[in-house]
Amino acid sequence: MKYRKEKVDFYSEILNHNTFFNICIPKRAGIDQKFPLLIWLHGWGGYPDSPMLIESIENNDSLNEKPIILFPWGFEGSECSEWTNRYDGSLSMEDHIIKELIPIVQSQYPVYTHYKSIMMGGISMGGYGAINIGLKNQDLFCAISASSPQGLELPHELPEKDNKYPDFILEHIKDLATPYEDAYKLWGELPKNIDHVLNNSPQDFIDKIKVDLGIYIDVGNEGFENKMRQSAINFIQKLQKKKAHYIFEQFNGIHGGGINSYGIQRKIQFLMENFESRKLSS
Repeated sequence: MKYRKEKVDFYSEILNHNTFFNICIPKRAGIDQKFPLLIWLHGWGGYPDSPMLIESIENNDSLNEKPIILFPWGFEGSECSEWTNRYDGSLSMEDHIIKELIPIVQSQYPVYTHYKSIMMGGISMGGYGAINIGLKNQDLFCAISASSPQGLELPHELPEKDNKYPDFILEHIKDLATPYEDAYKLWGELPKNIDHVLNNSPQDFIDKIKVDLGIYIDVGNEGFENKMRQSAINFIQKLQKKKAHYIFEQFNGIHGGGINSYGIQRKIQFLMENFESRKLSS
């Protein structure tokens, strides 16, 4: 089943800002047919789209159902949302997704609205967002997926408070062989939201995890991804203690290397299997 894509521009009352989202809907859908909803969050510097994800789902004949895919816009540069509610209230991205985007999609598109019928995934910053938002809103989500997620084990404050880059960013810059003094040229200003991000570490919400939430995490082993790998391992160990339902995979490669045809298929299969399980039990 092929998809058609729509770009929807609108004014967000929660963000107090013009924004947009892309949404992919299966073609030739029946009049009364309903679909699962998959929300996919882009990474820092990314764009709300993923041709590989779309193509992988289109070509996967083993899926009993195909999801409608929602790609929100997370902004960029110093305005990058990190998919959290900004500490000063100026950009409430979590609320935008939970209280605005999901209701818009549920009212205007043929998606299921039953308990735990939504899936969320993302890469890098988007992986952090999927884990963070998913753990905070477990009654909405049946499964979440994070590829190369940053911030699973963040400190609660920066080592220095003079707008210096966090170590995980500096390591990435170093890995790209870019001089530190060129950091601003590469990344722009440090996100205004960084203090709030540091106080919204997903590890802080593990104690409230429910065993029926499926969690898929993969991470690589090269460059600054190694730091993320250790954070992911520590995070997984905490999930083990809570007897959570998860899959953790490590791949040979750099940051974001799990977003390939094999990795995407593994993620989609996991997300949809968890959706089917929740659908049968609801």
